[in-house]
Order: sequence, then structure tokens, then C-alpha cells
Amino acid sequence: MAEESFVKLLDAIFLDDSSTTVNTKKPFSSSDLLQLLRSDDSFVKLGLRQFYSILEVGLRDLGDGNFSFQSWTDPQIQAVCSIAYAIASASRSLTVDQAEAIVVAVIKKSLEFVFCYLEKSEFKCDDFSIQMYCQIVSASYL
Repeated sequence: MAEESFVKLLDAIFLDDSSTTVNTKKPFSSSDLLQLLRSDDSFVKLGLRQFYSILEVGLRDLGDGNFSFQSWTDPQIQAVCSIAYAIASASRSLTVDQAEAIVVAVIKKSLEFVFCYLEKSEFKCDDFSIQMYCQIVSASYL
């Protein structure tokens, strides 16, 4: 059920813009997030909890000074950052009263994730796209 809720959350975050003939996605807005948080269907909260769990797994200390995310592939890191960015963008204009506790927790854990990633990762090439993406994610929360 949690995995299904996570997939539904991703579908909601990356909405199809059916008003165009081009296959595009429209941005997930704060009103979209607020509407989903207030709905009776709890897939958003369950999906956010699942995403929080993914962030926790990535931040798990392996005991040797390394984190679990350091064994993840670049596409996995980019996916986590993309989801975090979408949630950050959608939650920016929500008041503290409007934001559910799980949204605040995901934001905090996402920030921890991107900062740890930027501090711990050893970049072996000139491709700084993930670094830039992490910086964009962290800047969107501030």
C-alpha cells in the first residue's frame, strides 16, 4: 500500500498538462498540494511518509563514515532531488498552519539529504549537474 501511495504521489507531483498536445508536465502548485492534503484520500500523506523513509535510508550511517546514498547511482540521486524540489516548490507559499507535519518533516529531511550529499560526495568528473540540482533544492527551501 505504501508503494502504491508513493506512485500516486509521484503522479500527482508530476501532473500531465492535458491542455496541450505536447507531452509536458505542469508544475505542482501549493494549491494542488493543499487540496491533496485536505482530501479524504490519504495517499499523499502515505506517499510523503514513504519518501521520508527513502530519505532516511539514504542518510543511514554505515558506520565507516559513509552514508547509504553514497552507493546510489546518479539517476537515483537525481530522482530524489527532483521529488524534493517539487515538494519544496509546492510548499513554499503554504503557511505553517496549512502544512502538515509530514510536509515539514520531508522538507527538513530533504535539506539534510542534499547538504550531506554535497558534503560527502566525491565528484570524479566535470559534470556538476547533480551538485547544482542539490543547490537549487536547498535554495528553494530558504
